[in-house]
Formats: sequence, C-alpha cells, structure tokens
Amino acid sequence: CLYYKKAVFIIMKRLLALVLSVVCICALLCSCGGKEVDLNSISKSINENFSLTGLTVVEDTAKLNRYYQIDEKDVKQFFAEYSSDASTFCEVVIVEATDKDAANRISGLLNTHLESRISEGKSYNKEAVPMLEKCKVNVIGNNFVVLVISDKAEEINAEIEKALS
Repeated sequence: CLYYKKAVFIIMKRLLALVLSVVCICALLCSCGGKEVDLNSISKSINENFSLTGLTVVEDTAKLNRYYQIDEKDVKQFFAEYSSDASTFCEVVIVEATDKDAANRISGLLNTHLESRISEGKSYNKEAVPMLEKCKVNVIGNNFVVLVISDKAEEINAEIEKALS
C-alpha cells in the first residue's frame, strides 16, 4: 500500500510538471506576437537623418490606392511620401500588410510602380536612371513592404530594416 501511494505521488508530480510546462510554453508563445511599430516616428527619423524635405505625404488609404494601386483591405498601416516635383525621384513607402499574401500583392504593385518610375527616368531624366535601377522593393518580416527611391536608398533601407526588426 505504501508503494502504491508513492507511485501515485510520483506520477502526480510528473503530471503537474508537464501541465505547468505546457502552460509556460503557451504563455511564452502568446507573448511572442509582433511588436507594434509607429511608422510615423520611423519616417520622421528618416526625414531628419537624411534631410528629406519638401516631400508630399500620402494622407490616407484612398490616396495610397490612387498613387500605388494598393487595396486598402491589404493595409494595416502605412507611411508614404513622394516628391511632387516630376524631375525629382524621391519616395519612401512603408506598408504594414494585413498578412503575408497581402504583403506579396503590395510588393508586386510597388515593383510595378518602380518599373514605371524607371521608364519615366529613361524618358525624362536619363541621369537618374542608374540611381532608380539600384532601388528595390524590400519585404521585411512577413508583413512590412518597403520601397525607397532615393540616391540614399541603401542607407535609408538599412535604417528602416533596423527599426522594423
């Protein structure tokens, strides 16, 4: 009878340890959700650090759709600004997509936009074409899509990636 009680006690201890382990793992996984990112503070930092001035801010998803053809249903949050001077190629677009599929759609649309800007450069500002051809659309994590068109694109992309990681 003593042996039986001891065996039950050991089994109960192991079961309790297993249950507590599962609870801890669940708590850990729940706390690993993506961090909230303030795109406006990132853009403010970029504008200050890289002296980007005179850019027009895209104010809402309707304008984002008009300029980049991005469906507002695919957008969780965004920041976009561009040069309204047709001879100047400078844009910063950061979009947090609602999911990975939306990020893929947005990436495709921004690549199409970039190709359009390269074509414009070939027609109107041939000196800007090498800079435009160095620019690219980046997907950071699963949901952030970034397009930077600037002669400082590499440095700006690095700062954005650091802020989003």
